[in-house]
Amino acid sequence: MRRGDRTHATGGRHVRINGEIVGLAYSLDDLVGFLREAEVELVDLAQPPLIDWCGVGAEHWGPETPG
Repeated sequence: MRRGDRTHATGGRHVRINGEIVGLAYSLDDLVGFLREAEVELVDLAQPPLIDWCGVGAEHWGPETPG
């Protein structure tokens, strides 16, 4: 599965494709770039099961907030 993991302290989100970490995305554009590089057909990124958004959804990009 492709995955947008929890936010990273730098504001990026870990990206896994088929269980392999492929990088850190700082925006939806970055995520789309990773998916294109992996030759994943792009569809609605908000629809499961393509993306498993862990912690927060597609709308959150930025550093983690404490608490």
